[in-house]
Amino acid sequence: MCAVQDVRDEGLARGGDLPFELLEKILTECGPHQPVADLLGGEPLLYRQLGDAVKLACKRNVLGVVTTNGLKLKERAEELVDANLPVLQVSLDGWDEPSQKERGLVKGSFERLCEGVRAVQQARGKRPFPMIRVLTAITRANHAHLDRIQSVVAALGVRSWGVSNYFYLNRNAHQRHQAFALVNGLSGSVAAHAIPEDVYLTPPQVQDLKSSLQRVEELNHRLRLRIAYSWNIDIEAYYSTRQAADLHCAIYPIRGWIFTPTVTWRSALAGSESAR
Repeated sequence: MCAVQDVRDEGLARGGDLPFELLEKILTECGPHQPVADLLGGEPLLYRQLGDAVKLACKRNVLGVVTTNGLKLKERAEELVDANLPVLQVSLDGWDEPSQKERGLVKGSFERLCEGVRAVQQARGKRPFPMIRVLTAITRANHAHLDRIQSVVAALGVRSWGVSNYFYLNRNAHQRHQAFALVNGLSGSVAAHAIPEDVYLTPPQVQDLKSSLQRVEELNHRLRLRIAYSWNIDIEAYYSTRQAADLHCAIYPIRGWIFTPTVTWRSALAGSESAR
């Protein structure tokens, strides 16, 4: 998901735009492999040359994805459509203005996001692209109300919804990471949210989350959204004090824009989601 910038996340709090010349070099080098390139974090809609970046990705046979918080989407809707953006992902963690404001404390963010999605739909007309996908991160604020967000997604006319568990480090994991960084001369910055507690969701909250997910499944018999979620995950274990395996993984500091070549675009579009 694309964060509304949070200074608590030291690894995400660095500014600076990716030079367009470097972007062109990356796209040229990875183009023969037909990857998916997700332009995100920071906020890609603040990148003045975003439309040119999307057009360049198309020319290089790279499937471009823009993941955004949606606050500037209305202003740049036509530009993204005219650039032939294949996939647009919009982060929505609330179901109304007060709940969405919990994400970044931005006044009016819920309505601005909805207006942005509608502006893209209007600019797109009957064309199939960009394919619009809403992304939701499970948080302390929304874990018991995912079905409400699901109803908003359906009301917007969006058929694809991705839901992810919160990406965090608990106190123990963060301490181990800091020790590893100190020994190996790294900065210690992390891309996840390092929390001071042992768990992000308490056992009662985990039960609320499970009930919320069950309501999502039941409601989707009628709404028929394509929902991407790790349904088979052990939620109790994920939100527990259980320590990670004894494998060391350095999370490098993020500086400015992230450009992430992933799987090939043909496999990415071939049924990665299913209605449930």
